[in-house]
Amino acid sequence: EYVKAYSGVNTAMIHVGADQFLRRCYQPEFWHHDISVADSGGRLKPMDETSEYTIAGPLCFGADIIARDIRLARIEEGDFLMIHDTGGYTLSMWSRYTSRQIPRVLGYRDDGRQFEILKNRETLEALYQFWK
Repeated sequence: EYVKAYSGVNTAMIHVGADQFLRRCYQPEFWHHDISVADSGGRLKPMDETSEYTIAGPLCFGADIIARDIRLARIEEGDFLMIHDTGGYTLSMWSRYTSRQIPRVLGYRDDGRQFEILKNRETLEALYQFWK
């Protein structure tokens, strides 16, 4: 969503966090996900220009962190962060914290040339039906 630098820490704020990566956020010493950066066209960014980042989710508490002090290719607004090896089990643990809709899920082909929509974002009607 956006990237900020404050007090020597680069933070990339993303659209998911503890609401999808419960295990990673609450037990980071036991759960790990590799992360890659792709530009807005879906091309992997080379690791020739890197920085350390904290990857943070959108929820309003301090444990909503996907990664700390991770060295990644330079992240710019509009880039894609790919969180590897998440699988259906990670998505099935989606939390309805603050009634957030389940996000759109993208897959990335091995040939490194395009994203594919695996699941569309949950509609407001579906979210309403969940709570009904």
